[in-house]
Amino acid sequence: MAPRFASDEEALAAAEEAYAAYIAMVDTIMGDGGKDPERLMPLASQELYEREAEGFANVAAKGIHATGKRTFVMSLQRFSDSEIVAYVCDDISQVDLIDSEGNSTVLPGRLSTYEFEVTVALADRHSVVQSKTLWKGDSTC
Repeated sequence: MAPRFASDEEALAAAEEAYAAYIAMVDTIMGDGGKDPERLMPLASQELYEREAEGFANVAAKGIHATGKRTFVMSLQRFSDSEIVAYVCDDISQVDLIDSEGNSTVLPGRLSTYEFEVTVALADRHSVVQSKTLWKGDSTC
């Protein structure tokens, strides 16, 4: 059987596609004030979905919503036929959290970039973000 990816570039492109779909849905749910979080389920593992759903519930309880979209840069760490592991630099500098009166709730000095190690599980029909862990090693951004 031939390997799933012929090159590092192909594996990275597959991981970027899965992660882009994941964060686009997170941004959409945040923009909707945390409503209907189950929309993330097809794009994330159960464990990651449950962790994100807690954040969405917190946003809904506070009556806030997000505006703007995050961007990311990804670098491949390793891959196999069943998963891809990559470092991700999430840039949230264009994301604001707005209260019910239209005021920003973002504190001055908020970090604008967060580093994660992300694992994408590869399935036959589509891939899901399996895990997303804050990276505490040397900066990859």
